[in-house]
Amino acid sequence: MENHSSRVCAIEKCLKREHYLDNNEAPEAGTCSIAAGKSLIRKIGGNTMFLTSSDYQQAVTSLAADEEELLAAVAFWGKGAETLICPRAGQRARLICNLDSGATNPEVVKILRNRPGVTIRQSDKLHAKVIAGAKKALIGSANLSANGLNLEGSEQSWWDEAGLLTEEPGQIASIHQWFDSQWETSRVISDKDLLLAQQRWSQRRSGRTASAPLHALERLRPTDAKDRNIYLVIYNEAMSEDGEKAFREEQKKRVCQPQTDNPVLTPLYEGWPDLPTDALLIDLYYEEGRKIECAGIFTRTLQDIHFTYSDGSAGHLALCKLVSENIMGYPFGEKEARQFVKQIRPHIKKILQQTTGSEKSSSVCIPFPEVLRICQQ
Repeated sequence: MENHSSRVCAIEKCLKREHYLDNNEAPEAGTCSIAAGKSLIRKIGGNTMFLTSSDYQQAVTSLAADEEELLAAVAFWGKGAETLICPRAGQRARLICNLDSGATNPEVVKILRNRPGVTIRQSDKLHAKVIAGAKKALIGSANLSANGLNLEGSEQSWWDEAGLLTEEPGQIASIHQWFDSQWETSRVISDKDLLLAQQRWSQRRSGRTASAPLHALERLRPTDAKDRNIYLVIYNEAMSEDGEKAFREEQKKRVCQPQTDNPVLTPLYEGWPDLPTDALLIDLYYEEGRKIECAGIFTRTLQDIHFTYSDGSAGHLALCKLVSENIMGYPFGEKEARQFVKQIRPHIKKILQQTTGSEKSSSVCIPFPEVLRICQQ
């Protein structure tokens, strides 16, 4: 998104496990390691294999492909999970997910709901990760391609997973019995449920914690920027006299009292009506060879001001407010803004060149995933 006439004035695994079978306490939320508790293995017993991250995915894939009917009570489902279920014609599956949590991708649920041989239901209390067939069963820490932090696909490769794969008939029978009890209390998934789930999913995806702070560009992973409504706003022009006058007049109307000669201006962007709404805007003033400054991160208030310039042309002020809460799970204040400038300074010309076709100072709004891609080239 580019606008050459823009001006601005800115002021300001998560692994909450179920109790072990011997009722030891689960770790605090936010921890991602798992111990193969001696009591857990002893209670499973017999033909049991301990799985780690390196062989967990293969075990799930093999189990799902080999069994004629698959039972899966897995709390959170993400991108790619649909490829594991009923890969062969004629297979059947009964699935339970936790849709209400906002940690399950509703698009995956839609696909599975429409797949022949598959029945998928929901349970708001489900936090288990259990997959079973007639011959094998797997109990572990991993969700299907996503976890409670709303990570998908390769994003979850950061976490260490573990599980137990059993071929013990008695244990498989117990797991089937437990699954049937979960199935009895689960409920169908309606279109309305999917609409609500999409809202929750989008909110949680955009609010998940990244692997590093925004101002640590070299440490961020490409997936950290995915599904986030964040933009870098670069500009190099001050606010016009007509714009300042329009702002003062509008402020006078809104507060019903005269303004001082030097009013404190609300963060705003001039001449940029198509600036993204419901987005985080990383403010960056760049004057080639002279100055680069980040005033903070803003979001539009949608209380725009429309006015007329002295030459008769239409003018627009997009009012904003400073975002004070954490960004991608980390604070972003004045100190972090300075660190962000230090990080992005070596890349600014490359960013402008690849997004506008010129290294010269320009006014441009760039999705942050694209900024991160360019910086890490």
